[in-house]
Amino acid sequence: MIDPKFGETILDPACGTGGFLVEAFQHLEKQCKTVEDRQLLQNHSIFGGEPKPLPYLLAQMNLLLHGLESPQISPNNSLAVRITEIGEKDRVDIILTNPPLAAKKNAVFLQIFRATNKQLKPLCCFFNSSCARSDAH
Repeated sequence: MIDPKFGETILDPACGTGGFLVEAFQHLEKQCKTVEDRQLLQNHSIFGGEPKPLPYLLAQMNLLLHGLESPQISPNNSLAVRITEIGEKDRVDIILTNPPLAAKKNAVFLQIFRATNKQLKPLCCFFNSSCARSDAH
């Protein structure tokens, strides 16, 4: 459905074991035509973040096993950065992610996320404009 195009940058800020990134890499790899294309894909296209040590290592290994030679996965928690602090150099073309499950248990990061993203509606409200829960979120 997303259909990333060669040259676009892709980020999964809560990548877990890297499944979305592997799929994105394989999708883009089919579009490579030259050695230069392959270098761009390898070094400047796929990015992720995963603060938990075991999934972080599994994401690295998963991407390596699927052909990404130098995975660019940050061990930092993506929710620790306020949206207003994200600069132009940190922007990407596509974000593929599931909500970070650990955030449900971490009240500090939930408070930061809610404080900096008050304009965001919960996902259920995007799919159902008459969502009765929109005020409750």
